[in-house]
Amino acid sequence: MSQMPFSIRNVCSQPMHLFSDMSLKRRMLFFFLPVPVVMLVIVFASTHNHVENTLQDSVAQKTFIQSHAVGYAVSQFLSETRNQIATLAAGSASLEELRMRLRRRMQALIQLGDMRFRETAFVGTGKEAHERYLWVMHDGQVHDIPAEQMDSLSNSPFSIVGMPKENEVQLSQPTEVVYPLDTDERNKPKMRISMQVMRFTTPVILSDGTFAGYLTLSIDLALLQKVIANFSIKTSYASEIPLVLFVDNKGWMIFQMRLDGSLTNMSLDAGRSGMQGDFGRPGFSHAFRPNGNHYGYWQMIRDITANKSGKFFTDERAWNDGPQTADTVSYAPITYMAGNDSGQTVVGGIVLLQPSFAELSQGRELKSIYCFAFVITLVLMLCTVLWVSYSLRRSLLQLKNDMDESSLKSTSTSLPDRAEPEELKELRQSANRILSMLRSLEDDRDKQDSLILARVQLEEAKDMPSNVEYPEDGLIGVSREINQLRQEIQRVAGSQMDVLVTGETGTGKELTSRAIHNLSDRRHGPFITINCGALDEALLMDTLFGHVKGAYTEAKTGRKGAFLTAEGGTLMLDEIGTASPKVQIALLRALSDRCIYPLGSDSKVPFNTRVIAATNADLQEEVAKGNFREDLYFRLAVVTIRTPVLRDRKVDIPYLIMAFLRQAVQESGRLRRIPGISKGALTRLMHYHWPGNVRELRNVVSSALSFCEGDLILPRHLRIGDQKRETADQAEENTQEKEILLPGGVEAEQPSHTNADEKENEMLSGADAAETVSEEKKAEAPDTSAAEDSSHTEHAHHAISDRLERILPELRKLGTFSRQEYQDLANVSMRTAQYDLQELVNAGFATKSGKGPSRRYTMQEQ
Repeated sequence: MSQMPFSIRNVCSQPMHLFSDMSLKRRMLFFFLPVPVVMLVIVFASTHNHVENTLQDSVAQKTFIQSHAVGYAVSQFLSETRNQIATLAAGSASLEELRMRLRRRMQALIQLGDMRFRETAFVGTGKEAHERYLWVMHDGQVHDIPAEQMDSLSNSPFSIVGMPKENEVQLSQPTEVVYPLDTDERNKPKMRISMQVMRFTTPVILSDGTFAGYLTLSIDLALLQKVIANFSIKTSYASEIPLVLFVDNKGWMIFQMRLDGSLTNMSLDAGRSGMQGDFGRPGFSHAFRPNGNHYGYWQMIRDITANKSGKFFTDERAWNDGPQTADTVSYAPITYMAGNDSGQTVVGGIVLLQPSFAELSQGRELKSIYCFAFVITLVLMLCTVLWVSYSLRRSLLQLKNDMDESSLKSTSTSLPDRAEPEELKELRQSANRILSMLRSLEDDRDKQDSLILARVQLEEAKDMPSNVEYPEDGLIGVSREINQLRQEIQRVAGSQMDVLVTGETGTGKELTSRAIHNLSDRRHGPFITINCGALDEALLMDTLFGHVKGAYTEAKTGRKGAFLTAEGGTLMLDEIGTASPKVQIALLRALSDRCIYPLGSDSKVPFNTRVIAATNADLQEEVAKGNFREDLYFRLAVVTIRTPVLRDRKVDIPYLIMAFLRQAVQESGRLRRIPGISKGALTRLMHYHWPGNVRELRNVVSSALSFCEGDLILPRHLRIGDQKRETADQAEENTQEKEILLPGGVEAEQPSHTNADEKENEMLSGADAAETVSEEKKAEAPDTSAAEDSSHTEHAHHAISDRLERILPELRKLGTFSRQEYQDLANVSMRTAQYDLQELVNAGFATKSGKGPSRRYTMQEQ
């Protein structure tokens, strides 16, 4: 017994321990949220039934109004049809005129697409008793029913029940009739059609007052269904649309349909669901009449025959024996007046079965509103509880966030001071002491890492190749790409076919072309390069194909052209993709016939020259755009070589660096050893993407050698990506490229030919007439020229070359000068003079005026 209180305390203390382990947020949710939720459930449950009953009454009233409107519309339609039939039957002078009027009316309705009257029948009386005909309208045609078939028809329109009086139109109950149409030779019908109609019968009174017989016209029950469908309602759910039943004055269900016009059939499956009764009345086999056990149904029929409309709920008066598929039943009578003097008679009724309210969109919307309100209220309460709990533990969260933020920084920083309880301030101070210790350790580690990294960056790269041997083809590198290029050059050099060399700027397309020439049987012949993008159309045509003396005004002497000048050698057409359509046509003809037609000459001149075309453009894309001839492309692309980009063969960068350094030291003329390259500088060079390829690498290495004063190139000596490049003389640049990449002296293998400047002067004689177009083209696209990979390519004109710097004072003394005066002063070729002057204008040192040979250049003030 003495241990009992201890056991009770243990049992009671377990919930307390669970509560003490809960967080503030869980405590608030556990104690304050359930009570409001229970209150919300009680409020919503108490108000839901009242609101639902109110909406249900409104829906029932709406259905009742719809049934009354539909019944009235059907009654009006029957009255209008009665008036039309009465008009057709009156006013004819003879039966033949009546027949013609009826025929014309039926044809007119067919043309209008109106199949309103399905039957037209006339039977004469008295002396006109022999006059009788029956027409059936089907499939846009009027069919005459033979006399021998009229008597054999069941439910024939001639079986008139009750003779209508004068000025009256009698309406029959819905009737079903089957007609045989299109009989064959043996008088057997080819097809049978079934009709469900209501017949209008009226006496025919001729214009002289003679009673001639009875006229019967029938309308299809489908017309009544169209009239009912005019009251359709739009809803997203087909189950919400009321079901419409058409009943006659005897309680027979005739047809059913949805109020939107769907479910139009005579089966009555949905309407008679859960009912028992009789199937098929005389004259209408699809009709259904419930038995007397369905009290609600027969009470409705009594109201309809008494010309009363109304509604009732199926929970008060059952509609069928099974589950009640309808919530509300609304009905209205259909009345008809045979004549002006006759009273209204009930011929049938319209019944609307409204689905259960719970299945309607209004019921679903009501439930959705309640659910939405409940969820919103619950969310608001939850947010309130969470906000209160958050405010209680805000100080702890602030401390946690400060510590997390400090841990994410690269260096540990002290936690900021906050307005918080004293206990948390002491905890914050303890954390700051720990962070201070960590910060000291991080500083020591960073210092050691920095020293190690700086030492490694300044160390010389030991694995750099030494004594790089220049191969016979001049291609430097050991990569798979450069070896594959060598193999392709070897194979192509042994053939005499024209070659297309493609590749990006700076990848060595001219070098490849020269290697093909040097390794071929034509190596003792000349190697001439023409830049198609640097010359306008007329000058390029003259440069390539030459002219005869007197071909134009300034043609004082004849000119052979590049094709004949390179006889026995190789002609390189650089930037072939920029050639104009006229030049392309001339090139295609020359390559196809291996003959040229100099300007002014009517005879063709054969040539023995190998053509190597080069381009940095995608010729296939240019062909697709219509800028380059497809036949010329296929003529040139028989043998295609693509020069690899430097970023795909970075393994060759160390070999290229050492070759460029050796060449730069030799050109400098100073006695100094070839400097080494640090690991940091080599890393930068290896990780750069090199958009300018080998040419850009050579410029970077040359620039680094200029900035390097010791025996080791450091990362700070590199100018990678700097667009301000010094522009060198084009001829000198070509010579340097030859000496670096093609050692062995290609020019020495051509002792019988003139030097480069003499060739240019010979090829460009008479070019003053085209100088304007060429220089304007260069001025319009200086950036494109800076990207061209050829012997006549310029760099971007942000600075001027050393030659211009030397000659600039003399140009200032002249003030204004022509191209020829500058050419004589600088002692350069015509093309170099054009490039220098354009560079001078782009740099802002001079302006140009005039065109052609009269163009003058004027120096600007400093």
